[in-house]
Amino acid sequence: LFILSVCLFYQVAPVDAATPLVSAVDVQGNEKVVSQHILGAVKTRPGEPIDEEQLKKDVESIYELGFFSFVDAKLSPLTGGIAVTFLVQENPTVESIEFTGNTVYSSEELKELVFTAPGTVFNRVFFRHDLQRIKEKYEKDGYVMMKIADVQLVGGSITVQIVEPRVGDIIIQGNTKTRGYVIEREIKMEKGDLFNATVLRHSINKVNNLGFFEDVSVGFEPSEEDPSATNIVLTVEEAKTGNIGLTVGHGSSSGWSGGLSYGDSNWGGRGHKFEVGFELGQNE
Repeated sequence: LFILSVCLFYQVAPVDAATPLVSAVDVQGNEKVVSQHILGAVKTRPGEPIDEEQLKKDVESIYELGFFSFVDAKLSPLTGGIAVTFLVQENPTVESIEFTGNTVYSSEELKELVFTAPGTVFNRVFFRHDLQRIKEKYEKDGYVMMKIADVQLVGGSITVQIVEPRVGDIIIQGNTKTRGYVIEREIKMEKGDLFNATVLRHSINKVNNLGFFEDVSVGFEPSEEDPSATNIVLTVEEAKTGNIGLTVGHGSSSGWSGGLSYGDSNWGGRGHKFEVGFELGQNE
């Protein structure tokens, strides 16, 4: 969402010492972010030898604070050594935060999760945490495919584009006996609904509980009709649902008796139970 643009520019005048010492460390360009907070992120200290690698790390550390769009370092001669000045350009002051594409939660509900407030300097690190809290709220309620598609910062106005994927086609495969509608009626989502993993998980449990299948697995593929939709691919491995029963008995008074029965818990693949049988013996 954010692009790091950091450069170092050294303006160093010739000095007599072979390894000049740092005589002063300061910061310029900050208006709302206090200098002590900025300098607390650097390790270059007065009295120490100048270290170009450490200066680069200091510039990166200041940038990683999240308050600045530009960070630079300038070196200039000063009595007794070299003065180091970190030049910064603050991000805009936040004026408003708007959300687009959200239907599950209102913008007011989402703003309650955002700690970034109007009147403060925009901090990309803090705002990244704000967006993570929004994603976690969606995921907790089952909307695991929700995406933050884009974040625009124009002036002090922040616009967050949210994509809430919907269900595309529901594809059922692997069923050779069971009719498709028997499976579909257990899936409590339809094409066009918002994709919800919790609802899908409960639906898969219902399909398993039918007792018609050895295994039920689910996969996903992008919809060719709608880029924001996801097709659900349900693959089943059918189990044996028919059974034959044979009984044989003998009694001292009744003599020999026997019976044969046949049952199927998924008769005709329609999810109906069927059982038929007969018994034979010397007594009526």
